[in-house]
Amino acid sequence: YAVSWAGAHGMMQVMPFWKKELCRRDDNLIHTQSNMRYGCIILKYYLVREKGRLAHTLARDNCSHGPYWYAERVLDAWAKNWK
Repeated sequence: YAVSWAGAHGMMQVMPFWKKELCRRDDNLIHTQSNMRYGCIILKYYLVREKGRLAHTLARDNCSHGPYWYAERVLDAWAKNWK
Protein backbone atom coordinates (compact mmCIF):
# COMPACT_ATOMS: atom_id res chain seq x y z
CA TYR A 1 0.00 0.00 0.00
CA ALA A 2 1.64 3.22 -1.15
CA VAL A 3 0.21 6.67 -1.75
CA SER A 4 2.52 9.56 -2.61
CA TRP A 5 2.20 13.09 -1.29
CA ALA A 6 0.81 13.97 -4.76
CA GLY A 7 -1.84 11.24 -4.54
CA ALA A 8 -0.28 8.59 -6.80
CA HIS A 9 -1.21 5.02 -5.82
CA GLY A 10 0.56 1.67 -5.67
CA MET A 11 3.88 0.33 -6.93
CA MET A 12 3.61 2.09 -10.29
CA GLN A 13 2.48 5.34 -8.61
CA VAL A 14 -0.59 5.81 -10.81
CA MET A 15 -2.53 9.04 -10.44
CA PRO A 16 -6.27 8.49 -9.86
CA PHE A 17 -7.32 10.63 -12.87
CA TRP A 18 -6.24 7.72 -15.09
CA LYS A 19 -9.26 5.73 -13.90
CA LYS A 20 -11.52 8.36 -15.48
CA GLU A 21 -9.35 8.55 -18.61
CA LEU A 22 -9.62 4.78 -19.08
CA CYS A 23 -13.35 4.71 -18.19
CA ARG A 24 -12.77 2.41 -15.22
CA ARG A 25 -13.79 4.52 -12.23
CA ASP A 26 -14.32 1.52 -9.91
CA ASP A 27 -10.81 0.04 -10.25
CA ASN A 28 -8.65 -0.21 -7.13
CA LEU A 29 -5.23 1.31 -7.89
CA ILE A 30 -3.74 -0.24 -4.75
CA HIS A 31 -4.50 -3.76 -6.07
CA THR A 32 -1.16 -4.97 -7.43
CA GLN A 33 -2.40 -6.47 -10.70
CA SER A 34 -4.56 -3.45 -11.52
CA ASN A 35 -1.78 -1.05 -10.64
CA MET A 36 0.77 -2.85 -12.80
CA ARG A 37 -1.70 -2.99 -15.71
CA TYR A 38 -2.35 0.73 -15.43
CA GLY A 39 1.36 1.50 -15.18
CA CYS A 40 2.15 -0.48 -18.33
CA ILE A 41 -0.76 1.07 -20.26
CA ILE A 42 0.37 4.56 -19.26
CA LEU A 43 4.00 3.92 -20.20
CA LYS A 44 2.93 2.48 -23.56
CA TYR A 45 0.74 5.52 -24.19
CA TYR A 46 3.63 7.90 -23.53
CA LEU A 47 6.10 5.73 -25.48
CA VAL A 48 3.87 5.85 -28.57
CA ARG A 49 3.25 9.57 -28.10
CA GLU A 50 7.03 10.18 -27.87
CA LYS A 51 7.81 7.95 -30.87
CA GLY A 52 9.92 5.51 -28.85
CA ARG A 53 12.17 8.09 -27.18
CA LEU A 54 12.69 6.64 -23.70
CA ALA A 55 13.96 9.79 -21.98
CA HIS A 56 10.98 11.78 -23.27
CA THR A 57 8.60 8.98 -22.25
CA LEU A 58 9.96 8.86 -18.71
CA ALA A 59 9.92 12.64 -18.41
CA ARG A 60 6.23 12.69 -19.40
CA ASP A 61 5.47 9.89 -16.96
CA ASN A 62 7.08 11.99 -14.24
CA CYS A 63 4.59 14.80 -15.05
CA SER A 64 7.17 17.06 -16.57
CA HIS A 65 8.61 17.84 -19.91
CA GLY A 66 11.41 20.07 -18.72
CA PRO A 67 14.46 18.80 -16.85
CA TYR A 68 15.30 15.17 -17.55
CA TRP A 69 17.04 14.32 -14.28
CA TYR A 70 14.48 11.60 -13.45
CA ALA A 71 14.68 10.01 -16.90
CA GLU A 72 18.48 10.11 -16.82
CA ARG A 73 18.59 8.38 -13.41
CA VAL A 74 16.19 5.65 -14.55
CA LEU A 75 18.10 5.01 -17.79
CA ASP A 76 21.47 5.04 -15.97
CA ALA A 77 20.20 2.49 -13.43
CA TRP A 78 18.81 0.34 -16.23
CA ALA A 79 22.11 0.44 -18.15
CA LYS A 80 24.15 -0.45 -15.05
CA ASN A 81 21.93 -3.16 -13.65
CA TRP A 82 19.74 -4.76 -16.31
CA LYS A 83 20.98 -4.04 -19.82
